[in-house]
Amino acid sequence: MLSDFILMHTQRGKTAYTKQLVQHYLSLDPTYLPFFVLDNNTALAVQTQQALEDLGTCLALHSLGNTNEREIIHTLNFCRDARYLIMCLDNTHQIPRMARIMQHAKNIGYKPLLVVDEADKTYPHCRHCLYSLTDRWIFVSATIGSLQNYPECLAAIIKHAPINVEIDPYRGILSNGSVTSEYNTDGYKEDSALQCIRDNRNYFFSQVTCADGVARHRKVLIHGSSIPRMVELAKTLASDGWGVVCVFGVGTFAVKDGEITGGVKNRKISVNQAIAALVQQYQLDTDRPLAVIGNRKMDRGITYHNFNHGIIFTDCLLGQVKNTDTAVQRAGRLAGNIASLPQFHNALNWFANANTLQRILEQCHFILNATSNSPLAVSLNFGINIIGPFLSYHALKKHKHIIKKNNRTIIATGAQLYRQSYNICLSSAITLTQHLQHFATKIQKHYYIFLHTTQ
Repeated sequence: MLSDFILMHTQRGKTAYTKQLVQHYLSLDPTYLPFFVLDNNTALAVQTQQALEDLGTCLALHSLGNTNEREIIHTLNFCRDARYLIMCLDNTHQIPRMARIMQHAKNIGYKPLLVVDEADKTYPHCRHCLYSLTDRWIFVSATIGSLQNYPECLAAIIKHAPINVEIDPYRGILSNGSVTSEYNTDGYKEDSALQCIRDNRNYFFSQVTCADGVARHRKVLIHGSSIPRMVELAKTLASDGWGVVCVFGVGTFAVKDGEITGGVKNRKISVNQAIAALVQQYQLDTDRPLAVIGNRKMDRGITYHNFNHGIIFTDCLLGQVKNTDTAVQRAGRLAGNIASLPQFHNALNWFANANTLQRILEQCHFILNATSNSPLAVSLNFGINIIGPFLSYHALKKHKHIIKKNNRTIIATGAQLYRQSYNICLSSAITLTQHLQHFATKIQKHYYIFLHTTQ
């Protein structure tokens, strides 16, 4: 059971590092054939496909691809000299087709290398089809979800891109200079966002001094709910002197002076390219602040900053987000490797209610602990950094009465459970898979003990 877990903050550069890791494994064994499972989002597929061009010819099953299952199988049969990657979205139509292609690839001598992007969301859906066909896993995510339930995830070695702290361009919610601001999130998201903007009008209409010394208007990401309410908010803001872009599933639209002025279809062009095209065409940020409003297209993976056109966002209005993983992912749209850009303004600001901000910060600290030389990470003292104990710690932290316990004690207990199960594996004839299943059982019992202990 060979698995890696690329655990990095949102917009940290996971796709670029994933490409490097896949290239490494292909250099070790050319019979590996990469299979990518992406979140069910065609805009994310376009962005990811552009980033992975160096890996080889992309044979995509999604609606924007130029191939189908039969054509992919034919290509694998008769064009063995070229490099390929197979890509699909996480839905009930494409996953079974991916499984049949993986089975055929194994039959003709390939070793399927399964890369699961946004793994906490996608892997629970596709595991039953793809688990038995996979030779090596690479899980990619900034959030955990229910991945502690799967032995192949518990066994994964934590991987993350090396960081030079002296020249690190990444800025996120934990970075120096970043700001969090609370606001009332009662009612619909659009209504509370509008009230927040009106209550802080001087702030949002103030210009910021960027790294190159130039004063620029703020650029704000706003999370909405339904299309009619987002359009209504867009028109209201545009009438109030904002430049506005709405990002929907069918396209990206510009709103200026209270009216929809133009749009770009979200096909074969990334979201940030569409935004940049509209901002430049209609001059949405030259003499006014810019608001970009979206819902599902702001949930995961998609990059909104545009380095080439200098569109770097300064603020994000999240509202209330009940699911922690979704909250972290949405907050991540404001983060990125942006500190070295001339248009960057250091004081990135996340607006949300207090509970949402607290949960986002806890999850980001979890990733920091798992991928750094923090006291929690050092306490594991493994030759290789296995993610299992961190997952057990993370699951325990979700229960409010566990938070009162000492963090280091909890994660050390998870590490102890792993060592115990591993020692059993060494002292008997059981397989690594059985060992990991034993570890998973121990972790589940560990949860039960903690959850039913009188506090």
